[in-house]
Amino acid sequence: MASSGEGGSGDRRDQPRSMQGLLNLAIEAGAPNQQTSGAAPTDAMSQERRTFLNEALSQFTVDFAKQMTEYLQILASDEHDLEVKIHSLDQLTEITEDINNAQDFHKVGGYTLLPSLLQHNEADIRWRSADLIASLVQNNPYCQKEALNTDLDLVTLLLRILDGDDNNQARIKALYALSCLCRENEEALDIFSQKDGFSTLVRAMQSGIQRLQTKAGFLLSSLLISHPKVKDTLCNIGMVDQLIGLLQSEHNSSHEYLMGALLGLISHHDKAIEQCQREPLNFKEFLILRIDEIKPFEEFQEEKDYAEQLLKICFGKQNATVDR
Repeated sequence: MASSGEGGSGDRRDQPRSMQGLLNLAIEAGAPNQQTSGAAPTDAMSQERRTFLNEALSQFTVDFAKQMTEYLQILASDEHDLEVKIHSLDQLTEITEDINNAQDFHKVGGYTLLPSLLQHNEADIRWRSADLIASLVQNNPYCQKEALNTDLDLVTLLLRILDGDDNNQARIKALYALSCLCRENEEALDIFSQKDGFSTLVRAMQSGIQRLQTKAGFLLSSLLISHPKVKDTLCNIGMVDQLIGLLQSEHNSSHEYLMGALLGLISHHDKAIEQCQREPLNFKEFLILRIDEIKPFEEFQEEKDYAEQLLKICFGKQNATVDR
């Protein structure tokens, strides 16, 4: 992992980088000496340990906001080279893995810099900025809310990278940031949908970049589980046809996630089932052939299970639905 901030001495190698780390340090420092087996615990930790813990607490409570401000100043300046800016972004991403630091990142004004970083001419800056956004908003309602500020328009910028950046890593990280923002946030998903995010997701699945295809399929599956209301929208934009078309291309490992997404789309949704049953798609014949093709391979077992459920729901004697 990236090293700590500049200027740190060897004596600070045990300094905690999060509240959990500090808590662990406090517990360790206050624990009875393991060498005094059978003896009563000491009433107080040694003065050396107490001093170290107080210093660590002091550093923790003031340093991270200060460090983030310093890294942001570097990123906003034209005086530093690319390597220094990359280091700053890496450090910010690591620091903001802690939910409190992520919230402080907003409070020190970090969000105002994100749009320009996402539009930077260096791909190494763009993809790391998207990765930083993912670190900020993941499982963090406060940061998710702030990321949806219309003045920032981060969803639009991330969709633009996902749709057309010439750097594959930037596209993958933009998708990751959108996933962290939208999966459990109704407002974010509404904005994503309003900005035609699902069409962008389809194009990501058509990209020919297998990692991107896999992650896009996984995100679609996740959204269908957490937000089943999107099924009507997806049917209206032709998602059934798009997924079946992708599945009928040359087989690869991303098809497991595409098959799972299609199963999620048709589950408990009559319109999607009817779309799968249309004669021109030849979907029944395709499913029978695909099941037969991948049956001998253990690594495709889950895809085979999805295909069998699709066959049963769409073309069985009864259109039974399935809970996933």
